[in-house]
Amino acid sequence: MKQIVSVGIDVSKGKSTVCAMIHPNTIIKESFEVLHTVEEMSMLADYIGSLDGEIRIGINRALSSSGCTISVSKRLFCMC
Repeated sequence: MKQIVSVGIDVSKGKSTVCAMIHPNTIIKESFEVLHTVEEMSMLADYIGSLDGEIRIGINRALSSSGCTISVSKRLFCMC
């Protein structure tokens, strides 16, 4: 069974705060900020793609209710 890796993303205007942990409570990456630029979002996508295990991504609820969508794959992180 693969380990479950949770990535939490709290989206704010112009930047996001990201943290990653292995269930149930092992932090593998302390929280860090990512600016909403192509370069930094690309680096975030590369980081998420490099994680080993079953990746689960949680998005701040305020983002979901605003109608924005975030798509994540092994090589693509796209905010629309």
